Amino acid sequence: MSRVKLRRVYATGGRPVDNTAPGAKAGIRRYVLSLLAAEGILLPPVLDCFCGQGIMWRQAYHRTPAYLRLDERRMDDARSTILCDNRRFLRHASTDLDRYALFDIDAYGFPHEQLALICARLTWRCYPVVGIVLTDAANVASEKNAVQNGTLKYLGISRHRGGHVWGGMRRELLDLVIQKTCQDAHASAEQVRYLEAEGKRGTSAPLYIGYLMRHQPSQV
Repeated sequence: MSRVKLRRVYATGGRPVDNTAPGAKAGIRRYVLSLLAAEGILLPPVLDCFCGQGIMWRQAYHRTPAYLRLDERRMDDARSTILCDNRRFLRHASTDLDRYALFDIDAYGFPHEQLALICARLTWRCYPVVGIVLTDAANVASEKNAVQNGTLKYLGISRHRGGHVWGGMRRELLDLVIQKTCQDAHASAEQVRYLEAEGKRGTSAPLYIGYLMRHQPSQV
């Protein structure tokens, strides 16, 4: 079974807005880039699953020569783009996920489905370690002590009618998602960091999460 080595760091910065302020959003990406640089991966190929308007690309990824963005909305700039439902792209048999060293998943809500698809398909052909950037923006649901049924099902957690699952357990559930996806990928999580957006605190604040995922061949 995979072990998750968690080193939690809670900080403030940025705003809980759609890629309009750098702050913690850019900070968590630079953090993961620095972790990969320490591993000798200086310009990692990036798969940006929710690319948005390009603020994060300009703040963090503009130097990488291999950057692919996915989105259902057309953006008028020079970045390479595939217009699609990113889940279909991640599932497609011709998609080579092993070519990327950094996966950026910045959705409205917690994108456990995209992370699970990536981790289930990695074969570690190109890199022994990859960077992961996540956003948990399920703040509205969190305030109502709710969580997506798909996330609970993925974790094997049952919810009784009227029961409170999210709320104060938010970070614990995020840790479980990281652990479960690492198990699927035959990997371990290292240097996990949480950055909290300013403006809101507690269960209502978006969280930006970054870490390394390292292949553990003995777990295959």
